[in-house]
Amino acid sequence: MSKIQDAIQQMSVEEMKLRLAKYMAADKEWAPKPVAIEVRHRDIKDISGSNIYDVIVLKDDDTEEVIKFEDRYSKLIYIYTLLHPKGYQRRSLNKPNKEFPELARLYRAIFMADPERMIASAEKDFDHMMSMAVAFARKVIARMIGCEELTIGNPRQYNGRTVIPAVFNGLEVIIDSQLQIF
Repeated sequence: MSKIQDAIQQMSVEEMKLRLAKYMAADKEWAPKPVAIEVRHRDIKDISGSNIYDVIVLKDDDTEEVIKFEDRYSKLIYIYTLLHPKGYQRRSLNKPNKEFPELARLYRAIFMADPERMIASAEKDFDHMMSMAVAFARKVIARMIGCEELTIGNPRQYNGRTVIPAVFNGLEVIIDSQLQIF
């Protein structure tokens, strides 16, 4: 008999149940699955700084997990992508001398701040800004949620469109009414 089998033989039924429960909780197959993703306006009492919207994953066990983005641009691009369930062409946002009107309006709404720095960054090197925002969004989703389907997908797999695969495939998206104008 192996060392593991010996250990199992010596365990009580309660200890086996406890260990099995811990094992199953850590197993992704048993983990709660996303049923929707929501962009929710924070309660005024909870607002810290100018970040007034949360992106929240709603799961099948009735729990919620707030995605904690590390920077504004990744949150902006992630929410913009949620607003376009069937995706968008990245280049459609990069219209010369237009000051990125869609992103600027959304930035103002999400952060209640002047988008001047975002516009300057996009004008300087739009592709770099977008690539970094997508990379940071992917990193935080993978670390926090662990669900690849909720990250921003590879555009090559979606005819050049920027999409969130789970949303593209029909995951429910709930957007605060103040942001639905975008």
